[in-house]
Amino acid sequence: MKKLTKKSLDELSKVMPTLSEEVQCSLIGGGTGTRLDPYTVDEFRSISTSGYRFAGYVQDYDGKVRYTIFPGEKEHDSQESGNKSTISHQEISNQFYYNSIYGSYSGFYDASGYISGELDIYAGFISPNWGGGGGGGGDDQSSSKNKHDGVDLSNTKNFSFDEKMNPAFKSQISKILESNSVIKNLLSYADKGIFHLNFKTDFIKEKKESNGTTYTIAGTNVLNMINEIPVSFQIRLNTYFIVDGKWKNTHTGSDNMGYPLSKAMNQTEKLVITLAHEAIHFNHLARFNDVKSTIKQREAQSYFVIKRLEAQGYSQEFIDIFYIRDNRGIRTRPKDDQKEKMHKYMEKYDKSIIDAALEEYRKEH
Repeated sequence: MKKLTKKSLDELSKVMPTLSEEVQCSLIGGGTGTRLDPYTVDEFRSISTSGYRFAGYVQDYDGKVRYTIFPGEKEHDSQESGNKSTISHQEISNQFYYNSIYGSYSGFYDASGYISGELDIYAGFISPNWGGGGGGGGDDQSSSKNKHDGVDLSNTKNFSFDEKMNPAFKSQISKILESNSVIKNLLSYADKGIFHLNFKTDFIKEKKESNGTTYTIAGTNVLNMINEIPVSFQIRLNTYFIVDGKWKNTHTGSDNMGYPLSKAMNQTEKLVITLAHEAIHFNHLARFNDVKSTIKQREAQSYFVIKRLEAQGYSQEFIDIFYIRDNRGIRTRPKDDQKEKMHKYMEKYDKSIIDAALEEYRKEH
């Protein structure tokens, strides 16, 4: 047998390709699909060709780690945690900017707002390289009509309006909801039938504060529950700001998430801001309650909800909206404190989402 020397290996490298360190790493098996321990491409292909749904991190041949989804028809349980290690079409549509069934995705929206990165979608899905920050836009290949398609308000199983709502105002908000894809993405939990969403106009009393009067423009709350889990939500719009069937908010300061109303060029744009604001509230509440509904344990439920949220990548700031954790243990945060925490969270992370909704409205009108 001929002994290999350094010289002979050097000579061999001249006629045979040499794998880089990154590519060598991508060929090492045993990944778990996390960011720090991604699957190899071969492992991913093995999962996808067997028909299992998949969502996780994969290290490509170029050494890059990408979050990857494959919408297979079968699912399996993770042996490590007992949680589902794969996701369904419905779960995909909740997490990604979705423009039509088996159509295109243009960004990833998580608990912290839009985040940057790369996303690969296999099996006939487009694979955009997308950016975050100011609007979460990506290389959306869909048509202009689909790109700016809003929610389907005709589906009364998912959406409803209060019977006493002024018809002219109902028409005004419907035109915005049916045409704005940013708001549609925020309302995806209703648009896909996971929760019902009702729109109502009602007189909401102003609060007298020592430094002046606080006006409540709108509010989002749970409407109905089954076994302590919400099944429907309601967005209430203050009739104080509806004049002759049209939205009229004369305030020019900032709302309670610090978004300046002065960015609006007319009253309809102020309504876009308000609807996007409340849609963000709904999105956060829906995400939290959707996870909570998967926890069947009643004892120490809060602990298991937190663990599930952490496992799905939600930030500690998001979790702290709903729970207090200190040396006394874990307990649900009071509703008023939740509102205050959520507004601070929205002020920190979600202003760019309203910017995007406003920008899209201007392009359409």
